[in-house]
Amino acid sequence: MSTILTDQALAAVAETLPEPAAVIDGSGRILAANRGARDMFDVPRDASLPLDVGAFVPDDRRERYAQLRELFLAMPQSGAGRASMQGRTAVGRAIVVGVSGTRIETESGPRVLLLLHDAGQRTRPEELVRRLVEDLAAVTGAEFFARLVQLLAEQLAMDVVFIGERLPDRSSTVRMIAACIDGAPAAVHDYDLDGTPSAVVMANGACAYASDVRAAFPADLWLDEMRIESYCGLPLTTTRSETIGVLVAMARRPIGAIASIESTMRICAIRATAELERLRAAEVLRVSEQRGQQAQKLEAVGTLAGGIAHDFNNLLTVILGNAQLIDEALGPRHPQAAQVADILHAGRSAATLTKRLLAFSRRQRISPQVVDLNQLIAGIERLLQRVVREDIALDFALAPATPAVVVDPGQMEQVLVNLAINARDAMPGGGTLRVETVPADGGDGALLRVIDSGVGMDEATRSRIFEPFFTTKAPGHGTGLGLSTVYGIVSQAGGRVVVASEPGRGSVFEIFLPSARQPLPAPAPAIGLSRPVGGTETLLLAEDADQVRRFAADVLVRAGYTVIEAVNGEDALVRASRIEGPLHLLISDIVMPLIDGLELSKRLVAERPGLRVLHCSGYVASARQARLASAAFLPKPFTADDLLRAVRDVLDATA
Repeated sequence: MSTILTDQALAAVAETLPEPAAVIDGSGRILAANRGARDMFDVPRDASLPLDVGAFVPDDRRERYAQLRELFLAMPQSGAGRASMQGRTAVGRAIVVGVSGTRIETESGPRVLLLLHDAGQRTRPEELVRRLVEDLAAVTGAEFFARLVQLLAEQLAMDVVFIGERLPDRSSTVRMIAACIDGAPAAVHDYDLDGTPSAVVMANGACAYASDVRAAFPADLWLDEMRIESYCGLPLTTTRSETIGVLVAMARRPIGAIASIESTMRICAIRATAELERLRAAEVLRVSEQRGQQAQKLEAVGTLAGGIAHDFNNLLTVILGNAQLIDEALGPRHPQAAQVADILHAGRSAATLTKRLLAFSRRQRISPQVVDLNQLIAGIERLLQRVVREDIALDFALAPATPAVVVDPGQMEQVLVNLAINARDAMPGGGTLRVETVPADGGDGALLRVIDSGVGMDEATRSRIFEPFFTTKAPGHGTGLGLSTVYGIVSQAGGRVVVASEPGRGSVFEIFLPSARQPLPAPAPAIGLSRPVGGTETLLLAEDADQVRRFAADVLVRAGYTVIEAVNGEDALVRASRIEGPLHLLISDIVMPLIDGLELSKRLVAERPGLRVLHCSGYVASARQARLASAAFLPKPFTADDLLRAVRDVLDATA
């Protein structure tokens, strides 16, 4: 004799089944439903039973449902049948239900134990692929991602769907690209991954919770704020196995078929990854093109600066050289001596400006020298005051005991100017810029500190500030080369740069430069005193600037030399071929038409192996600097003393 179950016992049986299960009576009431069945039909777990089955049947399927119910009830004890039909969940979501029914007698009458599955899950991926092709094939970028999350939310009946991109400089944060909440586009924001299920996704791959996700991740405040119960997240992983983002779908109800949702989302994750990779590649190309254009602009600026410097330094050579000769001829007591002194001072200032122009455009020939860092800073104090605004207080604290260093003075000035510009831009509302020098610990070098009270930098920015072309400024307002130039110059001088900064607390740039092994050079003699000695040697002077050539020839002839003038390189070759006696020295400008100074010296030295060479120029292009590295060089503008001293040094140098 078979045992007749009570309704409570049958409900307990349904509760223990792994698949969704429910018990109905002859009138169509749901007497029991396990967790899987409630989740499938979006029924809250605390909802009271019984419920009317009709609430889950569309109006046009009620007759079909009545037939199936009668069929199941008419079966013999423990008889079973199978069928499928359209249904709807408690929230109105359409669903195709596969039903396997078994008639069971209880003390209260016949009951049907229903085993359920979502038959529509088999067609969901195919439908999603169709929609991806039809709806999203022609869209890209932001519109693609917006439509994708909307499509997923509709197809999976999820309350929240979003796509997040991992930020390159903040690995613990994703930036939402697109989000759909409650069926509508939502504002995107940065999502901190710490303590969230998405952190698990980014680290380990797919992560799914059919329910109770908030309990598993109590630190995720967003889950609590949105009252999320279930979660499914997939990584956006490239073909290089790099995780670049996350695709997440969440619901405010438990989900019975989480595995099916995960498999469906994989289709979208693959497509989203491909689109995100495409966008990243396009951005890399755009940045590369922008950098190329910026480099071309800088090259053009450098070329222009070099051309200006060449011509301007020729003019300054004539102005300074002749002013010096006039000053000597007049003497200090002449009524016009003060005016001549002003001309000399203005000429030297103009020469300094030209030198800085070349340094800024990185066209200046590098000439490391033993330098008093304090004197160098004091020399450009006025320039720094012009660089910063009036609302920025400029303060100097230069320690007298700071040791001498070996640097190119022009490049070091560029370092200070670049750091001042960087500090100025970091203080849009004004502030303080302080420049300090102190001996390094142990006395083996000098420390230069540039301190501002600006907005400061976070760790991500600090880690990239010396990268070429990296800038935090708006497009068109910065090249991204200022601090990279600082880093390059300091490194070339054997030093190092350290940066300390925090948001809202300003920045400190600390530059260490090793001590010079040689002492500081003696101060240059005053003009008009200790005139360098001349000589009786024969010199060939090749210079295409007439005024410069006449000035140089006059100075050299007065000093006792025999000078043969040439207006360019070709003329110099012709005149050299006519010299029957010895030719001791070639003095040649570098930038000349037809044959430049370097080619000229190469040819003449080949013809006259003992010939000494002194090159002059106001600007040396980078292509010529390597060829000039070991040659004697006199930069323009030069004075009579500069010229005579350089000529004598080359003639007297040991071969």
